[in-house]
Amino acid sequence: PHLSAAIAALNMKVWMVSQLSLDPLPTGYYVIASATDTLPGVMNDMAFIRTRAMAAAIAQGAGEADREGVRMSHARTQAGFVTMQVELDSIAAAQESVRTTVIPALQRASQEYERFHQTVGTRVLDAQKVEVTAADVHEMGNDAARAMTALSEALYATIVSELEQRLEAQTSGRLVNTTIIVFALTLALVLGRLITTAVVRPIAYAVKVFGSIARGRYDNPIRQTGSDETGQVLVALGEMQIRLRILKEEESNAAATLTGRIRAALHNAQSAMLVTDAELKIVYVNRAFDTLVSNAEAALRHDLPRFSPLTLLGACLEVL
Repeated sequence: PHLSAAIAALNMKVWMVSQLSLDPLPTGYYVIASATDTLPGVMNDMAFIRTRAMAAAIAQGAGEADREGVRMSHARTQAGFVTMQVELDSIAAAQESVRTTVIPALQRASQEYERFHQTVGTRVLDAQKVEVTAADVHEMGNDAARAMTALSEALYATIVSELEQRLEAQTSGRLVNTTIIVFALTLALVLGRLITTAVVRPIAYAVKVFGSIARGRYDNPIRQTGSDETGQVLVALGEMQIRLRILKEEESNAAATLTGRIRAALHNAQSAMLVTDAELKIVYVNRAFDTLVSNAEAALRHDLPRFSPLTLLGACLEVL
């Protein structure tokens, strides 16, 4: 959590120091948003479509779940292309590299993707008989993937150009600005992953501890990760584990005490008693019963030659 907060603070500092957040036109903002958010989402959805189509090719037919998943991913992909087109068109006049490099790359990526999607639909999803292999499906998406990679490279080149222009406009602090630029480029790629990891790992560990408690273990080590929401969850989990352990120990002690009292009462009873389990096997005889069978051993052996008081425990009730 502290690392995530530091990275978020650095991100804000980059925005403010580089003046990207103060542009009269959002030239920097739209390029960064396309490179680090919209385009990665589009690429992920295309990869999902390719994977679904490859699975359908292996199965020699697409199911309704495949078609629905592809439809949803296709809708998100189209929306992503439209978003990038609208945002980049709005800054094309003020940004030459966007106008001459990024937008043509965007249009080519969109065209290649549509060609890939149509081919997948015709030859896999809507085909009466699938006659292509998974390798063929993967090959269908290569041109679109390369076009999207080229678009990503064009966007990042534009980001670098934009940040270099900011650097050139500065009259002091050049070394600091250079360092910030390097961090900004790295940050755009890893910020989301670091934030996700900072949240997911403590929650995953909490789930693991819950599973261990459910299996009856109450001595799990609880690592404190901070005072944020996930840290509070782990603190509460640790307190719950302690209370459950205490309750379990109290129940065990109470059960042991009650069992001892019952056994003592049976053992000292004047009447002969025995206890069997659900399978009618003798699991306990009291002292009076021992005395009774010992006194009657000779008579019992007359009818039961193999009878012995020493072998009663664990024997079936039928021996009597």
